[in-house]
Amino acid sequence: MSIPEIWTVCETRGGLVIDPCFELIGKAAQLAVRPGALVGAVVFDREAEGESGRLFAAGADKVYLIRNGDWRAAGVDDGFFARGAAAAAETYQPGIVLIPATIRGRSIAPHLAALLRTGLTADCTELHIDEAGLLVQTRPAFGGGLMAQILCLEARPQMASVRPGVFPRPVFVHDRRGEVVLAPFSGSAADRLELLRTDSGRPGGYNLDKAEIILSGGLGLGRDGFAKLERLARGLGAAFGASRAAVHAGYAPYACQVGQTGMTVRPRLYVAFGISGAVQHLAGLQAAERIVAINLDPKAPIFDAAHLGIVSDARPVLDRLMDEFAGGQD
Repeated sequence: MSIPEIWTVCETRGGLVIDPCFELIGKAAQLAVRPGALVGAVVFDREAEGESGRLFAAGADKVYLIRNGDWRAAGVDDGFFARGAAAAAETYQPGIVLIPATIRGRSIAPHLAALLRTGLTADCTELHIDEAGLLVQTRPAFGGGLMAQILCLEARPQMASVRPGVFPRPVFVHDRRGEVVLAPFSGSAADRLELLRTDSGRPGGYNLDKAEIILSGGLGLGRDGFAKLERLARGLGAAFGASRAAVHAGYAPYACQVGQTGMTVRPRLYVAFGISGAVQHLAGLQAAERIVAINLDPKAPIFDAAHLGIVSDARPVLDRLMDEFAGGQD
């Protein structure tokens, strides 16, 4: 079975394609090993003017610029975005479509799959092509207790969303060139949901996908402990993370959540304060270069993943670090 084009549907922020899209383009280039297989990147032209060069450098052979007169980059909803991508896919018939499993991507992907009448494997952690030319999509199942391998035997395109940080960012080859394809989309945005405001949360942001250092807290830190942890992270120039239980308790926003149902991260250093290390959490930090764990329970699963463990209540350790690093104080 030959493989048609492998597409990445690209998301932008501030007119720039976000890093998880480049990760998928790099992976698509690895998958496109059979004769005739090409890598395509799909963007709305007014969202990503001038980004074609970077997309080619990352491994794209074609950049599909979706053009629509009703498109307004600051006020379009995910359903309209999906309709534009679906129109391009119906015209050019890719064999595989990949989407980053960002907050926005998790909204666009099911819209797009429904419009194309195909399946979608969400939150994949591995992809490869089997001997028959099918995309083997691997994702955690049953609470992370096993890894399921999923095939889409009949419907096309084969679709998967992939957690940010799962695949490395590709090496950019800046003299690579490709083809720019204009893909007009005649749909009307009259019935769209209009984005009125984006709230990035408290100062400092939560750029976990790019962070070199992440200080992450568990439920046991409590609300006061999380306030301290965020101040320390901000003072050290680190990112601020949290376990799912802490997010559910309202101690941190969802954008901070690390794990199977949150972000997959690749920091050089991950410090876990009071996180027990449930399978779902560990699934999000396996690519960290160094893990330091602080937990009162010496049998906590987090210690099996940690390079350095401290058996202690995390709160006094956090207080000591705030004393040691003046940058952690307001």
